[in-house]
Amino acid sequence: MIKLFASMKRFCTILPNADRASIFKDPCTIPVEVAKHGYEATFVSFIDLSCLNEAEREYAKEIKLIQLIDDRGRKPMTWNSRSVLGYIWKNAKKIDILNLYYLKFSILYALLYKLLNRNGFLYIKLDMDGYGEKQLDKRPFQHLRKFVFKYYLNIVPDLVSAESKFSFDYIRDTYMPDGKRLLLQSNGINVPESFSVAPFDERENIILVVGRIGSYQKNHELILEAISKIERWNGWRIVFIGPIEPAFNNTLKSFFSVHPKAKDYVSFLGPVYDRNLLFSYYNRAKVFCMTSRYESFGIVFAEAQYFGNYIISTDVVSLYDFIEDNPTLGQQVEGANGLLIALNDVIKGNIDLSLGFKERLQHGQRFSWKKIISKLVSHFE
Repeated sequence: MIKLFASMKRFCTILPNADRASIFKDPCTIPVEVAKHGYEATFVSFIDLSCLNEAEREYAKEIKLIQLIDDRGRKPMTWNSRSVLGYIWKNAKKIDILNLYYLKFSILYALLYKLLNRNGFLYIKLDMDGYGEKQLDKRPFQHLRKFVFKYYLNIVPDLVSAESKFSFDYIRDTYMPDGKRLLLQSNGINVPESFSVAPFDERENIILVVGRIGSYQKNHELILEAISKIERWNGWRIVFIGPIEPAFNNTLKSFFSVHPKAKDYVSFLGPVYDRNLLFSYYNRAKVFCMTSRYESFGIVFAEAQYFGNYIISTDVVSLYDFIEDNPTLGQQVEGANGLLIALNDVIKGNIDLSLGFKERLQHGQRFSWKKIISKLVSHFE
């Protein structure tokens, strides 16, 4: 049963392994938006706050940012950080609502919080794709793992949320069959009200790719393989935005040495931390492309659709939430050949991208953080 707080004012998100990109994504945005509902909000992580730029500081100015000692070692994530446990130990009774992330990585922190503050409200944001968990189900002793997770999710947190329909169904069917504490809540975006969406006839022939360029998850080798076979670009170009993984630089050098003319239609802009500048690229583009091997939600999908971009993507679990079975919203592709066909259809004009433009804009309105957080706060209260 979800608890009711008559004057609940203190909200805290703890995500140790957050990075600077998290400032504009859900880990920091949820506290920022919750603060607009009258809460004192805090975001706790290992982020080096001295590195934040003016735009990032301005975005988070209404909340308190806490930097803890990063004691992960070489691990990307941690479930037993002494600095996190110490923070919870000292502050648990001062936190009315604690927001933690992930399933197994939240357990120890959640138990300590509930031990120290039994009246506290615990919200677990799972941030999982569901598909990866299904693969783990095939491993030995998974029945024991499932038993622990099922007991944990049904006893400890007051609210659990999943980001996509696929992950929601997986959690409900596997761990929380009554669904009483489980919420389907997508991620969203914040676009300034002064930022107007450009009409379709003002768009450029740009295919946009946004993410950690060259990371294993994003599978950008697939895009390079596909575009190397495109013979005529007809004035189209593809623009990559995001930090480039060091190991991927050799891949790019090899690609451009074999395809030197590709520099005329392929651009790598690096990271764009200014959100207005990033939104301006979505506002200029007609198409958004993703080739990830896996994604939990894919905030870039929400950003792209908000600006009316036609989505071309591999089969990640959140794709259906955005394009459903509607070919005017986008399409799913498989492998380099499938991507090549889709991109060629766009470049040759075989797809009339203007047809579903207004529908894509309307669909994208669902991912406004203002609407999403209002729903979440109603569950807190």
